[in-house]
Amino acid sequence: MTAQMNDLMDYDGRQYSISAIKSKNALFNVEKLGLHPIAASSACWRGYIAKFGLDGDSRLLLTDLFVNIEDEKAPAINGMLPNRVKIEHNRLNEYDFNMIAGGNTVYRGVDLPLPFTGSMIICDGFIQELYVHMGFHDPYKYEKVIELHFDKGLMTKAEDKSAEAKKQRENAVRDGRIGIDGGNLEASIERTFDLDYDSKWMDEPYE
Repeated sequence: MTAQMNDLMDYDGRQYSISAIKSKNALFNVEKLGLHPIAASSACWRGYIAKFGLDGDSRLLLTDLFVNIEDEKAPAINGMLPNRVKIEHNRLNEYDFNMIAGGNTVYRGVDLPLPFTGSMIICDGFIQELYVHMGFHDPYKYEKVIELHFDKGLMTKAEDKSAEAKKQRENAVRDGRIGIDGGNLEASIERTFDLDYDSKWMDEPYE
């Protein structure tokens, strides 16, 4: 197994990884857009990577989408058709890196409004010493951690959770909870692939 590529969020001039989501509904449904992704690499078993942002009114948008599909005709999303790509491995840039993990079909500048209600944890500054070769990394493995709250697509609040993440990190290291639990392997692996708050984030740090 391989650590998975996170979806991305542009916020306050920086690009963050989306590391946890709290909602009754998914952030968005790629199949409802008419796409049927298949795994592009061991770093992206979902077969897609999505990039999000906010418009001038703080409303959530799907901005870019990197998706791996077979020979099906890719539909337009919000009026935008994708490009099918061929990677030149000796000339990699940010988008190429996402394509390698995300797939062969790239939508850029889609700016599709999303009526998301819930919260997400976005992170930057991954701490390499805490790398585990499995699933999506926990928010506490990042230096900068922010929680964003949304109501029907409108961002209503942003909270810096870096101090809480640091406390969780210190306690996880102390208790030896960084890696995969060999005594409960199946459940431990399943948890690493789950982005729900119950698996990735607690409102209060571990004591």
